[in-house]
Amino acid sequence: MISVVAERLVFSFPSHAGVSHDSADPWFSHWNLDVEILIPFTVLTFFYLRGLRGWTDRSREHPIWKTICYFGGWSVLLLAVESPIDFLAERHFFIHMIQHELLIMVGMPLTLLGAPVTPVSRGLPGRMRKLLISPVFRSKIFRTLRNIALAPIVAGIAVNVVIIIWHVPDLYNQVLFNGFIHRFQHVSFLIVAWLFWWNIIDPKPLNSRMGMPLRAIFIFLTGMPKHVVGAFLVFSTTFFYTGYLEFQPVFSSVDRTTDQLLGGMIMWVGALSIHLTAMGIVFFIWMQRQRKEQEVYLRELRESH
Repeated sequence: MISVVAERLVFSFPSHAGVSHDSADPWFSHWNLDVEILIPFTVLTFFYLRGLRGWTDRSREHPIWKTICYFGGWSVLLLAVESPIDFLAERHFFIHMIQHELLIMVGMPLTLLGAPVTPVSRGLPGRMRKLLISPVFRSKIFRTLRNIALAPIVAGIAVNVVIIIWHVPDLYNQVLFNGFIHRFQHVSFLIVAWLFWWNIIDPKPLNSRMGMPLRAIFIFLTGMPKHVVGAFLVFSTTFFYTGYLEFQPVFSSVDRTTDQLLGGMIMWVGALSIHLTAMGIVFFIWMQRQRKEQEVYLRELRESH
């Protein structure tokens, strides 16, 4: 009896699969309730706030802007998959590309800028940290797997392989009709986005292995394959994602060819704009650090004389 009730509750939640939505309703009325993202958000946020409150013996600063970034990132992630954006993404390719960019290029980096590792770990119950988290993090197997996964070359290849594979038309069309595949797609995007941005952002106490100039080069090289795919979609005269033909478009003024062109522009120009902005910020931080190091050197030089 309990299993039957649980099954009904789970399948009563609005899902990602486009076939589950009633398209006769106004598009702005379609909101999701996906426990697979709401539960992690609730749990991690609870531990994040609990850890910040109990982190009194701080060896480094955790300014308010980091907390704002953390919640801003989660807000973007939730907006991308829980709001009517998800419904529109099932009927327009360009909206789907906006959704993906929100997940990969906006939500994840903002969350990492919130430096959640220390607050969340400090917010965990002490017994859990002692008996479970600490032994796992200190184990040789975990450190080896972490070092492999976070290697820049691995992260760069992973993010491009995942993005390109999911844009193969046959697989992409399955996303529109299968809620599980759609969810798996989003999870895979978040994982590789975390690997990518971790190498650019220093989510204290963790640090990237690359210096600032290398991070800018890493951003440029890693973004190139995605920009090529976007440019290909912009200039192609063939509409590849035929799964959308099964659904009534919300914006009737956008035909399928224009839809694909706009989606390609978002993948190409939109993502490129974010990459260039990130590269500019990296160079600015590098120059600031160089200036401070030079000032320290000159001061020490004057004092030595």
